[in-house]
Amino acid sequence: MVAPGFVRSNPAPERQWNAYGSDDQKWLVESIHVRRLGTAADIAHAVLFLVGDKAGWISDQILSMDGGRS
Repeated sequence: MVAPGFVRSNPAPERQWNAYGSDDQKWLVESIHVRRLGTAADIAHAVLFLVGDKAGWISDQILSMDGGRS
């Protein structure tokens, strides 16, 4: 299972992002270890790995996709 963090990929998180205001947006990004929000492509890359042959020994795991959120 992939558990994504905050990703601005559809209208709901986009409204949430806009409601934060610039100070809270800055705080959110700075609370992420890699100092950026995730993208739909970030999530897709993880999913592609998990459905591929190289992940054949992985089972019953939750992959936290949040950029190292504090």
